[in-house]
Amino acid sequence: MGALKLNDSSFISYRVHLDESKGIISGYSITDIGGKYETKSKITGTFNKEKGEISFKEKGIIYTKSKVTQYDFCFVNFKGKLSNIQTGKAVKGKFKGLYTDGKECISGELNLVNVAKIERQAVKLEKKVKKTKLVSQAKKDKVNLVKSLDTLALNVLREDQNMSMFTKSRTVNLNIYDSGKEDGDKITITVNKKVLLSDYTVTKKVKILSLNIDSDETDIEIKAISEGTVVPNTAYIEIKDEENDLKVLSTLTKGKSTKITILRAEK
Repeated sequence: MGALKLNDSSFISYRVHLDESKGIISGYSITDIGGKYETKSKITGTFNKEKGEISFKEKGIIYTKSKVTQYDFCFVNFKGKLSNIQTGKAVKGKFKGLYTDGKECISGELNLVNVAKIERQAVKLEKKVKKTKLVSQAKKDKVNLVKSLDTLALNVLREDQNMSMFTKSRTVNLNIYDSGKEDGDKITITVNKKVLLSDYTVTKKVKILSLNIDSDETDIEIKAISEGTVVPNTAYIEIKDEENDLKVLSTLTKGKSTKITILRAEK
């Protein structure tokens, strides 16, 4: 986890998850974590353990909350040093941004730190805050750095947002459930303006909806009908196709809605 420093000196939060097998890397990246332009992309690359060299590139969007389309998105291409991919220390180096046609876009520097190291530092800092006499107890009770890191790993859909997901599948399943305390949250789901699920009470039991992706765009709207006993209205929605298993958390006030647009990509 870390940041992309662009040539204009601005920063964009950045996180990568890398799996390595026999020198071949696969995984994903998340750009602008928790922001209105948050984007998750597939990653492929190579790792040379003997030379301590790593290279990877983003090659396709899984989802984005930006209005940018798949065809004019700037993808990160990186080459740098990393001694051990499992316990690797900081990853630093220059990256080049390329459009799908190979033309160069925004470039800069990539700086990443192992997430496990960040979590250990968060635990230590949290303990120091709890012990200090310079901070009131009320403020201490609000400090939970480890939980804040966990929150960054969630894909949260807020009211009036639109997340676009790219799929090559012709059928997509929506798994809807409440992973926390059941409190009576009710939602209505419409697909291309047709009601698919009305006044549905979200429970721990998974509700499965199967969607046929017949058009280039399939618009899904989740609307909060009630907030239950604990505000706001929350529901986990797992979107599954042939390649992806994408989990999002909708968090809405009564009467508000959020949208997911499924864009059909070429096979």
